[in-house]
Amino acid sequence: MPLLRFVVFTGLGGLIWASVFVGLGWLFSHQLEAVAAYMASLGSWVIALLAAAFGAYIVWKWVARQRFLRRIRIARITPEELKAKLDAGEDTMVVDVRHPVDFVRHRAPRGVAAAVADGAIAIRSVREYLAGE
Repeated sequence: MPLLRFVVFTGLGGLIWASVFVGLGWLFSHQLEAVAAYMASLGSWVIALLAAAFGAYIVWKWVARQRFLRRIRIARITPEELKAKLDAGEDTMVVDVRHPVDFVRHRAPRGVAAAVADGAIAIRSVREYLAGE
């Protein structure tokens, strides 16, 4: 993109963005003054109310994160345990849930060697990988 075009569109975007907020402030100026007057009448309680609301938001986000982590917790095994199961002849299914971006390199860190071809992930044999191929 040419520099002049970039500068023009960036300037127009900034002008529109600023105009929207100035327009909203002008449109709702009476309501904003009423809210400011009400906040001033509450005094220092406003700070306590805002702090309590912020604290409740943080606690809510923490609880949601804990629920999410509990939901995704699954059974995991080490590569050595997997090799032992394969050597013992146990039926084993390996599910690789990494994002395709992780396979840009030929060998993802501490993972199964893989390649990305047309969006499909081709994973070499786990036996070959664990054998050091």
